[in-house]
Amino acid sequence: MSGTSSADSRTDRDSIGEIDLPADALYGPQTQRAVTNFPLRGQRRLGDFPLFVDALVAVKGAAATANGAQGHLDRDISEAIIAAGDAVRSGAHYDEFPIHHLHGGGGTSANMNANEVLANLASSALGGERGAWHPVHPLRHVNLHQSTNDVVPTASRIAASWAWDACAQDVEGLEEAIAHAIQRFGGIPRLARTCLQDAAAMTFGDLLGGYLSLVKRFRRRIDHAVTESLEVSLGGALVGRAADVPSGYQVMVVAALSSTTGIDGLRRTPDLPDGAQNPDALLEVASALDVAARSLLKIAKDLRLLASGPEFGFCEIRLEAVQPGSSALPAKVNPVIPEHVVQLAMKISALREMASAALEHGELDLNVWEMPMTAAVLEQFELLGSAAAALARCVGGASPDEGRNREHAGATLALLYEVSGREGYEAADNLAVENLGDLGLIRAEILRRHPDLAPPDAKLRD
Repeated sequence: MSGTSSADSRTDRDSIGEIDLPADALYGPQTQRAVTNFPLRGQRRLGDFPLFVDALVAVKGAAATANGAQGHLDRDISEAIIAAGDAVRSGAHYDEFPIHHLHGGGGTSANMNANEVLANLASSALGGERGAWHPVHPLRHVNLHQSTNDVVPTASRIAASWAWDACAQDVEGLEEAIAHAIQRFGGIPRLARTCLQDAAAMTFGDLLGGYLSLVKRFRRRIDHAVTESLEVSLGGALVGRAADVPSGYQVMVVAALSSTTGIDGLRRTPDLPDGAQNPDALLEVASALDVAARSLLKIAKDLRLLASGPEFGFCEIRLEAVQPGSSALPAKVNPVIPEHVVQLAMKISALREMASAALEHGELDLNVWEMPMTAAVLEQFELLGSAAAALARCVGGASPDEGRNREHAGATLALLYEVSGREGYEAADNLAVENLGDLGLIRAEILRRHPDLAPPDAKLRD
C-alpha cells in the first residue's frame, strides 16, 4: 500500500520497506530503488530505448489478453492493462522509465518498471490512486504468469524486429543511391587495382555493382537473423518449466503477442529451458550487423581513397563538399561523410563484442545478461541506419573525373594484362623483361604490336 504523501513526494512500500519517490510518478518503489542503485551519470535510460519499452508493454498487453481470455484476470483489469500499454506505446510516458539501461538482476528492474507503470495507469483508469496498487497490482495482475526471465528475452526480440524495420528503410535507400549512381556513370572506364597496384581496365559499373551486391547480401543476412530470433520463450516463466503456467495461457499468449505487435513470424520456442539459458539468436543478429558495418566501412574507405587529392592523390571521383576541411589550410575539403561512416561502423563492431560477451557469460539455467545484449543490438541498428543514410548521401553526391579515369584505365600494366590475354602470360612477361621493366618502353612496344589498345589520349602520354 502507499504510505504518506505530500505535494512533491509520496512514500511507497515494497518487500524491503518504504521508499520516497515523486508524488506524480507512475513508477513505484522497485523502479525508484533501481534509480538509486544504478546512477545514470549522463548515460541512457530505459526510456531512451523506446522500442524496447514498447516491446515490454506489448508483452504485458499480450499476457493480459491471454489471462483475461482464460479467466485468470477480471475483464476490466485485463482491458485496463492493455489500454495502459497502448498509452505508453503512444509515446506519452517514456520519461516514466528512468532506470539505467544496464542494471543488475537480469533485467528485473526493467520488468518491474513496466509492471509498476502499467499498474498505476490501469488503477488510475479504474478509480485507484498511484502507489496504492489497487485495483491493479504490478505483480498479481500485470506480471501474472510471467517472469523477468521470459519477459525480457521476448521483448528483446520484438524490439530488434521493430528496429530492423526502421533500419532496413535506410539500407534500401543506400541500395537505391548506388543503383542510381550506376545509371549515372556506371559506363565510365576506370582502372581496377589489386594490392593498390594497377591491374586492369574496368568500369565504375563493375565497382558499384559489387557494392550493390554486398549491401543486398548483408540486408538478406540481417533479415534472416532477425526472423530466426523471433522464436520466443514467453510462457516459460522462471526457468522454462511448462508446468509453472496454465497450458491455455501458454498456448494463447504468443498468438496474442503476434497480434499486438503485428509481427507475423513470432513463435514459441519448442524448448523453453533453452529459451531461458541461451540468447544466441540475438547474437546472430549482432553478428549480422557487424558484417554489415564492416561492409559499409569498406565502401566508405574506397570512396575516401578514390577521392584523395585534389592534385596528387587518386583524384578519380569528386565527393560533395559539405564543410570546410581545415582551420589552418585554406580551400581544403575533407571526405567527412565517409569518415563519419567509418566511425559509426567501428562502434557497431565494438557493440558486437559486447553482445558476444553477454552470451558467453551466461551460467547454468539462466542468462542474466540479456540487457547488455539488447542494448548493444538496438544501438547497432540505430548506428547502421545512420551509416547507411550518410553513405547514400555521399554516393548520391559523388561524380567521377571522366578524363582522369580514362587516362588511368590506359595504364601500362593494364595494357600488358590485355597483351597477356591475346598472346599468353609468358609472351607478355617476356615483353616486360626485354624492355628492362621500363614502363615507357613496355608501353611503346605494346602499342606498336596492338595499336587498337591505344586509349584516346595515347598521343598525350607518348
